[in-house]
Amino acid sequence: MQTDRIKSDLFQLIKNTDIGGEVIRSLFPDGSPLAFETELWDFKRKPPVLGEKPGASAREVHKLEIHELIKDIVSFHNSYGGYIVFGVEDAGHDRVIGCDHTLDLGDISKRIKSHTGADIQLYQNTLKVEGRRVLILLVPRRRRAEDPVKFIKHAPASEAKKPAYQKGSTYIRKFDECRPAENSPEDWAFLFSERTFSPKTQEFSEEIIPSNLPPRDPDMVKFVGRDQELCSLRSWITDKRSPVKLISGIGGLGKTSVAYHFCEELASAGAGDFEYIAWVSAKKTTYAALRGDMVKTTRHDFSTVKELLERLIVLLAGQSSIGDDTDEDEYPDILVEALTYRPSFVVVDDLDSLSPEKQRECAAVMQEIGFRTVDREHAGSKFLLTSRLDQGLSPTSVVKIAGLDEEAFYLHIDNLCDQFGLQKFQPRLSKKVFSTSSGSPLFASAIVRMASLGENPKEICEKWASHDGEDVREFAFKRELDRLSTGSASVLFAAVKLGEVSSDELLEALEISRKSLSDHINELQSFHLLGKKENDQGDVVLSTSKELIISAGILKKKLGNRAQDVERRCAIIRQNQGDATREVGRSIRKILRCLDEGEPEQALILADRLAKRNPKNGDAWCILARAYLSVKPSNYQNADDACTNALRFSCGRNELFDYVVESKKGIGDWQGLKSFTDGRRFKSTSKDPNLESYLLAVYKLIDLAIARGSHHEASKHAMDGVYKISDKIQNSPLAPDFFGKLMRDQNKLADYAMNSRKMSVERPRDQLNVADLGFDLIDLNIQTRGVVTSICNGLTIWSEEVKKKKVLDEAESDIIANNIRKLERLSVLLQTSKRDIEPDLQLVASAQRQLGFVGASFS
Repeated sequence: MQTDRIKSDLFQLIKNTDIGGEVIRSLFPDGSPLAFETELWDFKRKPPVLGEKPGASAREVHKLEIHELIKDIVSFHNSYGGYIVFGVEDAGHDRVIGCDHTLDLGDISKRIKSHTGADIQLYQNTLKVEGRRVLILLVPRRRRAEDPVKFIKHAPASEAKKPAYQKGSTYIRKFDECRPAENSPEDWAFLFSERTFSPKTQEFSEEIIPSNLPPRDPDMVKFVGRDQELCSLRSWITDKRSPVKLISGIGGLGKTSVAYHFCEELASAGAGDFEYIAWVSAKKTTYAALRGDMVKTTRHDFSTVKELLERLIVLLAGQSSIGDDTDEDEYPDILVEALTYRPSFVVVDDLDSLSPEKQRECAAVMQEIGFRTVDREHAGSKFLLTSRLDQGLSPTSVVKIAGLDEEAFYLHIDNLCDQFGLQKFQPRLSKKVFSTSSGSPLFASAIVRMASLGENPKEICEKWASHDGEDVREFAFKRELDRLSTGSASVLFAAVKLGEVSSDELLEALEISRKSLSDHINELQSFHLLGKKENDQGDVVLSTSKELIISAGILKKKLGNRAQDVERRCAIIRQNQGDATREVGRSIRKILRCLDEGEPEQALILADRLAKRNPKNGDAWCILARAYLSVKPSNYQNADDACTNALRFSCGRNELFDYVVESKKGIGDWQGLKSFTDGRRFKSTSKDPNLESYLLAVYKLIDLAIARGSHHEASKHAMDGVYKISDKIQNSPLAPDFFGKLMRDQNKLADYAMNSRKMSVERPRDQLNVADLGFDLIDLNIQTRGVVTSICNGLTIWSEEVKKKKVLDEAESDIIANNIRKLERLSVLLQTSKRDIEPDLQLVASAQRQLGFVGASFS
């Protein structure tokens, strides 16, 4: 087939790093570009280049385009390699439009290194097609022995455009698309394959990595959904510094199923450097929803830490590794040694079958062993745990699991109906089952099983909150609820009764201390029984899942008479919620009187109390910020935190601006001050407090950048100040004195920008950047002698460096021509100046002659 022949030829050219005429003959048969794109080539209209006079918006667009190109480069590199051809339209009659630019491969490579940690050697060439030039960029193929290139930073984004790629993603090129490999099992398997191009579909082995996986759970009808969780686990495999992950969530959501399915993926894809997949489980019995009964598991591996370690050592190193006189304290060392020679992916399933103390002990030992396999000469191992508790792991190491999303849940319902020989549920009924079960696969299985026994599915859903679903709910939650203290169970019961609830409302309902409430909330969150979230008004509230709301009867049994007291107080709170607003204005006036009377400490006490009583009132936070600023010494950090909350809750008081500025000055948060004042405007013609604060932040940031030796950053901050002043001058009628001050500041910042740009020069060719900055300043009507001198000197030094070359390329020829035109325009502008311009004109004329001479010498 013609297409397959072209692909095979191009794949060979990529392997040979060929960027010559053979590539053109393959991609442009008969002088016209191929009518399609594939995993081996991509056509683009133009490369990301800046125009002659790039403004701030143009530079922002250019940055976004550069990172789109970086995404494509990494995608090709992770796949087969490929060619990116610039100067070709996507559609039309005459698609070859030509390209007269080249790419700064050094800059692109530095950006790739910064955002991936990897070095990718790139090649480019300019070739002719039917009399027009096209630019060809060759991206080589990643070698099989090399790790996939993964993004370690987010790409820049704008309000109008999403980032080109996300931190933690590993991109590949499939067909004509660049996409994250971890989003699908097929793409992920391809990422770790040989990636040798063949016209036939790539086949992957059933099991590349051997394992001791147990038989599939008979209740696992067919795995569906869980794309986000699997994506997180796939991405984790390529993270060499994260050896331990835990899948956590309440019972009945499928933690074991997710871990099992991922192991099957891992075994068939051969991802990572693992030689074995070891599965051990503490589970003795499980609820078989398809049978409606508790059943014994097919395999039980451990009940203690010693048994866990012993089982893993036998699996990975054999029984002979444990002698009769081996002490239990030696087990971790033996296991680490075994993992040195046999790097493995270890799954420790269902820790919560053990007591809480043994759970924590097992998790701690697995973490310790996991971290001992990191940063060694040998490949590292990874440990995946499943538990209802987080086991003290950091949030970044926990994959929290919830119910299935609607689309996956409906597929699961269809599969269950096939399993039981039922007619598929109508969409409306499936939606009702989803709502009733909150997406829990266990609950869905139980409901469909009851329907298979002849009960009406609609009636099952209506009765589910009562006795009919109690046995399943007890399996899902009883283990957690039995381990809760009475106090924590009371807090959970109040949350069930009140729905979305604040800490203050819980304190009112339970009549306990704030410290006790905090301890109970921590215990409930560790079991995933209570969560924090923002409501529609942006307030932080506590809430629990729908599954638990319909399980209130189990809680009520546990609490006994205590449940009636909690229910009564919750009913009173719900009845009075409409009267819960406070007289914030009256309290603020009382605080202001304290400040006027010289009692700032008392004012702070009252303001703190007010903010705590009204955590969503911006005015309360605003007066608290003033109180913190009024005490001696001022508490700038707490004032800044209060200002943040005041802004968050939409405080509209004019004085808040002054409090924010004073707070940020006090803590030295100059970047925060710059960001805060960046989008605000004052219309006064004789002063601008906002601009004054912005410029103060800019000067401080320049000083800090220079002290760090970061001259490029200092130049950027200075130019931000120049642009801000220019915007003010152009858009506001100003008093003469104020105008003069702004002009002096603008010239001073221009000198800072230029001097810092000069300090950042590393090689003579970089002097072109100095000249570019000078022309940017000229465009802003800053025509000082220092700017003119910097432009001319920069172009002269650059041209002297170019003159050393044997051949002048087209890009440099264009640069010479463009800058000669810019100098001509500068000469005309200078002649309108009122100062002595003769020395400036001589410098400009000299630079023009130098550029002209260099250009002519190569002609």
